[in-house]
Amino acid sequence: MDQVPVALSLATVFAEGTPFSAPPSGRTRFRHSLAVGDPQAPLESLLEILASRDLLADHGMLRDDVRLVSIGDHFDWGPVRDRARAAYDGLRTIAWLAAHPADQVLILAGNHDLARVGELAPFSDDRFEQARAEADRAYRDKQPSRVEALFCAEFDLPSWEVASRDLSAFRSAQRDWVAALLRAGRLRIAVESSGVLLTHAGVSTVELDRLALDSRARLDPVAVADALESRFARALRTWRGEPLEIPHLHAPGSAAGEGGGMLYHRFTTHPPDEWSVREDGLRRRAHVSQLAPGLAQAIGHIRDKKSLQLLGLDPANATTGVLRTLTVHDGRWRYATGVQASPSENAATLVHLDGAMLDADPRTYQLFDLEQRAPR
Repeated sequence: MDQVPVALSLATVFAEGTPFSAPPSGRTRFRHSLAVGDPQAPLESLLEILASRDLLADHGMLRDDVRLVSIGDHFDWGPVRDRARAAYDGLRTIAWLAAHPADQVLILAGNHDLARVGELAPFSDDRFEQARAEADRAYRDKQPSRVEALFCAEFDLPSWEVASRDLSAFRSAQRDWVAALLRAGRLRIAVESSGVLLTHAGVSTVELDRLALDSRARLDPVAVADALESRFARALRTWRGEPLEIPHLHAPGSAAGEGGGMLYHRFTTHPPDEWSVREDGLRRRAHVSQLAPGLAQAIGHIRDKKSLQLLGLDPANATTGVLRTLTVHDGRWRYATGVQASPSENAATLVHLDGAMLDADPRTYQLFDLEQRAPR
């Protein structure tokens, strides 16, 4: 894996420069089209995964014949002792990906990515460190200096936990990169590849209803991706640096509560409860029966252990580094490891790519081969 040190050096150079997005290469076909689950891990882990599949060139970038979709969530990982590394490696990861031609590496936005221009939009580094220090004392040390509601009101954050854990590796330079990539059209919320719709957390019938798609378009991953991207582009045209929202599809968290919508929700067999729906109707949970029928989808956002919990299965059987598939057909659902074939053209299929990269062995961490619809 001699390419890994070279790639790390390049990523450092990119991250320390002005945010940029490489233009398209104009290439029409790639020999390999792959998607990778949430890179919430040291950049070295992601690079080792790619190198172990012979996808990196000697110059430290992807081979010219490789196309890669990053499924979102490039920031925030690890324990407190790794915060500084997580902050810098998140920056290097997004910069290294963006340095590839725009038609070679497709970068999807996850909730942690848009949090940089959402929940964290007003924060300087000093201001966030102030909020995080107080949140650490309350959430981790169990020694709050005041009630949580006052903390939330002052910093306009949903909870101590969000500052201390969920978004704990924030640096304002990350926001600069995310904002630049959004304005360049490089950071997207939906991509279609080889008949598969890729988003960070999946599309349900609720999103399809809000997109006002007809019965034919709802079955077409290209039409769904185009409709989502159109809504996203519309939101970006009117965005002036305030916390970014995508009306009817995504809203960041605030002192009023955690964020909701298609970048936050997770599919479950549990009945809805009082915390799964915000006042604006955006949800953090969706019932499996609402998984979009007739669509093949691939997502990140949720590790196996959490999926098992939400589906009422035994989390002791959780895997790392492994693709899994949730299928729903005729009112019945099935969740299993591997990429499972759709039992019918009307079935909903959701391939899960988040293999807990931070905890997995890079040599066995599975990528999703989009053309073969199989692990790689």
